[in-house]
Amino acid sequence: MTTMQQALDYLGLGYSPIPIMRGEKFPTIKWAEYQKRKATQAEITRWFTEDPDSNVGIVTGKISGIAVIDVDGPEGLHSLDTHAIVLPATYVVRSPKGMHFYYKYQPAPYTVAGLLPNVDVRNDGAVICAPPSKTANGTYEVHRNLPLGVLGDALPAHRKPVLGRSDR
Repeated sequence: MTTMQQALDYLGLGYSPIPIMRGEKFPTIKWAEYQKRKATQAEITRWFTEDPDSNVGIVTGKISGIAVIDVDGPEGLHSLDTHAIVLPATYVVRSPKGMHFYYKYQPAPYTVAGLLPNVDVRNDGAVICAPPSKTANGTYEVHRNLPLGVLGDALPAHRKPVLGRSDR
């Protein structure tokens, strides 16, 4: 499946897909507006026709109905274990550095890097790489094809961060 086909499939699932630089994890477009509105099929087709090797990103948070817990490697799993955190069953993507656990959107936890060592939260105001994206470190691929779970209060509470640049 091409990245354009996958991006269109993500749109069909209700997500807000955007193009990501080939081999990287950074959007190729100014993406602030796609936190508030989803791209059209025409926009997605144009983006991926102009650069068919782009990776696929999904804007997380309310716009896509998902929050993602990004757990990097054994260190991230150890952080969860150390804090006695058991993530509920859900859809999981294997990333080049670890796992992305996709959950149904809820306003908290907020987007934050380093909630725990090697554990990040991607919610409102964030973007993730999604399958079939590839970077120099590897490929994003579905690991567990389960329905989206509910995270609830499985993670420790944290303060809402001061908003920074959301259009990187």
